[in-house]
Amino acid sequence: MDENEFLDVVKDLDFFKEFEANEIKALGQFKNNIIHYTKGERVIAEGEIGQELYVLLQGEIAITKKSAPGQELNTLNPGALFGEVPLISGSPRLTNAIAKNKILVLKMDQFIFKALPIEVLNRFFKNLLNVLISRLNEMNNSMAEAKTEFDQFLTAYDHVRE
Repeated sequence: MDENEFLDVVKDLDFFKEFEANEIKALGQFKNNIIHYTKGERVIAEGEIGQELYVLLQGEIAITKKSAPGQELNTLNPGALFGEVPLISGSPRLTNAIAKNKILVLKMDQFIFKALPIEVLNRFFKNLLNVLISRLNEMNNSMAEAKTEFDQFLTAYDHVRE
């Protein structure tokens, strides 16, 4: 895949909306980091140590955990980032990421981080920060909703017991 083909694949993904064409092409020059996986292949495994994150370019990924066997916790779609926790914290991977169909990912590792022009790197990390803030917001909203529903259940239960 050359830089122009890479540009065609990622130009409409939300994560790359603010990138200039030349910045996307700079990412696309790392051909060894643009990786295909087939259905059922594991991209990352819970518990492993890693110093890279991934951007899903095409296809879908199932997120699973050993503690919830047979359960798909989430489905990631093109433009999603995953595997960032070990890169940021140094901790082992928290989940598994398994290809649900044929997928294409961009593996962002130390080699790319050191080789990219600083303006591309800054834009990438700014967008990563925005993704993380959005996830935190979604989690907080989900927790607030769950607490409200639980409180309503307890109130209804107390009325039934009376």
